[in-house]
Amino acid sequence: MKLLFMLFFMLCMFAEPVSVAAKTTFITIGTGGITGVYYPTGGAIAKIVNKKRKEYGIRCTVESTGGSVFNVNAIMSGDLEFGVVQSDRQFQAYNGAEKSEWAGKPQKDLRAVFSIYPESITLVAAVDAGINSIADLKGKKVNIGNPGSGQRQKSIDVLEAVGINYEKDMQAEGIKAAESASLLQDGRVDAFFYTVGHPNGSIKEATSGKRKVRFVSITGADKLLAKYPYYTKAKIPVALYPGAENKEDVETIGVKATFVTSAKVADDVVYAITKEVFENFEDFKKLNPAYQTLTKKNMLEGLSAPIHRGAAKYYVENDLAQHPEFPWPPPPSSASTTIPAELLKNTFDGTLYLRDVEQKILNALNSTGYFERSYYSVPDGFAMVTRLEQINYDGTPKEGPHRWQTKVVPLQKFTIGQYFKALFMENKGLFRIIVFVFTPHPFSQIGLKVSRKEAIEWLSAGLNVLPISIGNIEYSKRYNCHALIYEFEKLTPDKPAITKLPGYLEGRTHLVKSKLWSYLEK
Repeated sequence: MKLLFMLFFMLCMFAEPVSVAAKTTFITIGTGGITGVYYPTGGAIAKIVNKKRKEYGIRCTVESTGGSVFNVNAIMSGDLEFGVVQSDRQFQAYNGAEKSEWAGKPQKDLRAVFSIYPESITLVAAVDAGINSIADLKGKKVNIGNPGSGQRQKSIDVLEAVGINYEKDMQAEGIKAAESASLLQDGRVDAFFYTVGHPNGSIKEATSGKRKVRFVSITGADKLLAKYPYYTKAKIPVALYPGAENKEDVETIGVKATFVTSAKVADDVVYAITKEVFENFEDFKKLNPAYQTLTKKNMLEGLSAPIHRGAAKYYVENDLAQHPEFPWPPPPSSASTTIPAELLKNTFDGTLYLRDVEQKILNALNSTGYFERSYYSVPDGFAMVTRLEQINYDGTPKEGPHRWQTKVVPLQKFTIGQYFKALFMENKGLFRIIVFVFTPHPFSQIGLKVSRKEAIEWLSAGLNVLPISIGNIEYSKRYNCHALIYEFEKLTPDKPAITKLPGYLEGRTHLVKSKLWSYLEK
């Protein structure tokens, strides 16, 4: 009896901790120095998430770090689950950009979740210097940041975008941006650039001295916005700086502080964090003055890495994500076939919706190994694109790892250009993409010609789930499901792939040989 009691006592002691440990997911957010904005930003997100820790089983902590570069590397190594990263650093890391810490080593598992506050390229000028526009910087003494710094490069980007040569058209100083306030007040410079989130102590110092200053708007930099996806339009809220001469908020451009993670972090974890931040949006904005210009829309701007699946799911469910459009009419395919309506609705009774027939296609795809796809909108319907696969010349998929060896995953950014680029590195053979198009509108591909250059420019972001607003459309007799097959052939290892027009096989043959047809018949 005593032994039974002891066993019962031990079970009571350890039952709850074991249960909690099994259910709780611990995550850490990497931020920046404790005196900057990144640290309280991570704290604000953790505070919101931890309020629901019993519901989600997520316990969130914050770590002070060295900033963007450290956070990216720690996330990629698995030491952190999330981090706050400047949007230009996000771009450089994901793309392995030249002259960056990741040159030639793209971090393809990096995923964006949302952007937070803008870090505006702020141009502060002394009133007595007569600088009313960025063009007035010519002939002036301007601090653009110390050599090798991100501050300096952003200043140069802006100057070049508006046609100013910083080496010839003005006297450029190379001092740390954080030291600029005293330089301006002491009369050693006429103006300075500082890329920073607002409010900022150094900018407050500059606007509170004896020498009167103003913020100078940065406009006319549209080429810069088009060239670099991490730059966005921004505004400097002058109410934060009562000492400045400006009466209205000042237009400029900037980068964003963004919230990122790894593709390896579970979808439900990322979904929960995204949901809590967006559904407590007004409370989140109140947690830091830097967030006062936030809108739900601009929290999806300035992202260059693919959006994580979990975050994308929330955005699609709440119509926050744009529905990317598939080229219409579709470019000519190697082959095509129409899937009979009875195959799509033979398991359904009553009213059908596009989400129902989509599920029938999904079941067939999952049963035959097509686990990855992207969604695009078409007139009154949608297109679903499969991952590129290598096939035999009879239409059957290659066996084993050879089928999916081409490293193109179109969950977030489906582009024909990606396929051509990836295929350039592959051995010879035949490759296939299948596009299922659901629409009530007839279309013709006759006479359309798509050059290789045009195909490479076929660039758009695909979603990884069907938007609810599209899925809720009633499926009627007007609708058809077309399967478009695009064949790419690589004849020799040292030459690029070509699109086969027409292809080697008929459209239905492709579906039969892939076994999709037999699963649709079930």
